[in-house]
Amino acid sequence: MFLTNNAEGSSASGHVVNPSNVTIENIVFEGSSASSGCPQWAYGNAIWVESNNIPGAASIENVKVLRNVVANFNGMNWLAVIAADDSPGVGQHSAIVIAGNTFEANSANPGSCVNNSANTHPIYQVLIAGASYLPRGLVSNVMVDSNNFQSQFVKGAVMVTSGTSRISIRYNRPIEGAGTGVIPLTGWSTEQGRYAISIYNTAGDVGGQGLAPDTIWIIGNAIENPVSCGVYAAGGKNLIIEENSISGQRDAFDATEPKAAIALNHSATMPLHPILNNELQGNRVGISVAGGDVSIGQNSITVPANGYGVKLYADEKSAFNIQDLTLNTTATNATSVIGGGSPAYPSSLSITQNGWASCGGSNPALRWYRGVLGGDALTSYAALPNIDIGPVIANGLLQLAFWRPVCDYAPQKP
Repeated sequence: MFLTNNAEGSSASGHVVNPSNVTIENIVFEGSSASSGCPQWAYGNAIWVESNNIPGAASIENVKVLRNVVANFNGMNWLAVIAADDSPGVGQHSAIVIAGNTFEANSANPGSCVNNSANTHPIYQVLIAGASYLPRGLVSNVMVDSNNFQSQFVKGAVMVTSGTSRISIRYNRPIEGAGTGVIPLTGWSTEQGRYAISIYNTAGDVGGQGLAPDTIWIIGNAIENPVSCGVYAAGGKNLIIEENSISGQRDAFDATEPKAAIALNHSATMPLHPILNNELQGNRVGISVAGGDVSIGQNSITVPANGYGVKLYADEKSAFNIQDLTLNTTATNATSVIGGGSPAYPSSLSITQNGWASCGGSNPALRWYRGVLGGDALTSYAALPNIDIGPVIANGLLQLAFWRPVCDYAPQKP
C-alpha cells in the first residue's frame, strides 16, 4: 500500500493520493519469497507513507496503522513513514499512530534484502525517516506503541533517522531476537549493526543540513536477545530512555561503535531525564556511552561473567552525569564500570558495586584509562579533575581510587 501526497491523481493499484485521515486496520500483509532486488525505496514493502516536495502538496496527517499482521517482506523496510527533503512533512499537526500490530520476521525469507545485499544495508521492520540534506521535510508526532516484533531475520525492529521529532517507541512487547538469524558478512569479527531500536543522525553521514533526531521517547519496551544493541543512538538529541527491559545482548566488537543493551554514540539525553529504571540483565555490556551529553540514574544492571556493567568513552566534547547507579554480579571475571579519556565539561560519577572489591580479585571494580580502554591505567581520581567522583562503593566499602590488581590501601566504611 503506497500513500503519497502527490497533488495530482493516480490510478495505480494500492496508491492512495493525499492520504490524510487514513486508517489501515486488521489486514494481513504477507510478503514474497522472490527477491525485490533490494532497492532503497518503496519496493518490497507492505506500507509506504511518503510526503513529497511536489508543488501544491500538503503535509500528511492523521494516519493510523492498527492491529495488522505484517510478515516476511523482502524490502529494506516493511512499514515506512518518509518525508522527502523540502517536503511539507508528515505529522506536523496530528499524530501518526502505529499500534497493536504484529511484525513477523521469525523465519528465513530467501528473497529478503537482509541476505541479498552483502549484508550492509539497515533492514528494519519500521522506518521513520525525514530529510537529511535540508532542514525542511520533517516527520513528527509518530507513535510506535504496543506492537509485537519478531525481528530475527532483519537487522532490527525500528529505525529513526534525521529529520524526525517527537517520536515515541513505547510498550512494544516483545522485540525479539534482532538480527539473530542474519548471516554475517565475513564472520562475527566484523561490524554487525543489529539494533532492536536504532536512532541515527543520517545527515551527519552525508554532510547535509537535516535536523538530528530530536525528542525521542523509548519507554517500557521488552527487548530480548538483540545481537548488537537493544537501543542504539548515534547523534540523537533529547532522548528519554526509561523502564525498558533488555536481556541477551552479545556483540563484543565495539572498537568502532559502542555496543550494549543501551548504547549512546555522541548523543544527548533530555535534561532532567536521565536513563532511568531500566532492567538490564545478562547483557555483555549494560550501558555504553561514547561522547555526547548523557545522564544516567538508577537502573537495575546485573553483569554476567566476562561482561561489563558500564563502558564510558570521554572526549573533548563530552559530559556525563551518573548518579546513584547500582550494579550487581555473582559471576567471576565481571567488570563493573570501565572508562577512558577525559571529558571537557564538568561531569560526575557515583556508583554502588555489589560483587566487586575495590582492589584485587577477579572482578575489576571502577577503573579508568588515560586514553583508549586497556591502555595507560590511571590510579588516582585526581587524574580526572573534570569528574566529580564519589561516593563509589564496592562491596559496602568506599573505593578511594581506581581499581588496581594489588591492594595497596585499606578501603574504608562509608
